[in-house]
Amino acid sequence: MHGGWPTTLHGGKTRRNSGRSAYLEEDVSTEAVTGGKVDFRYLPFGMGRRSCPGLILAVPILGLVIAKLVSNFELWVPMGMEKVDVSEKGGQFSLQIAKQEILLDHRTLERKEKENA
Repeated sequence: MHGGWPTTLHGGKTRRNSGRSAYLEEDVSTEAVTGGKVDFRYLPFGMGRRSCPGLILAVPILGLVIAKLVSNFELWVPMGMEKVDVSEKGGQFSLQIAKQEILLDHRTLERKEKENA
């Protein structure tokens, strides 16, 4: 075997043969065995065992927050724009909406009654 190749050893097989030389820990690179280092800062809510425990709470509540915003505010396009561009740009693990601007106007009780009438 060439140096630098990732290898795995079955513990049961190595213990049976007493004629083998002693195992030296520094002979095996841990990065080669684990697959290198992963930067979890760029994953939304993390991933795997490092995932954020708040994900279970955040995702269902996100729909409620958006519904509350839409029901309590009127959304307007800024002057000089016809419509808001909601196209997506690719991220590393998710799609992201490009930075946009909208105007919010708080709906009063009178406005809500007019809309419902």
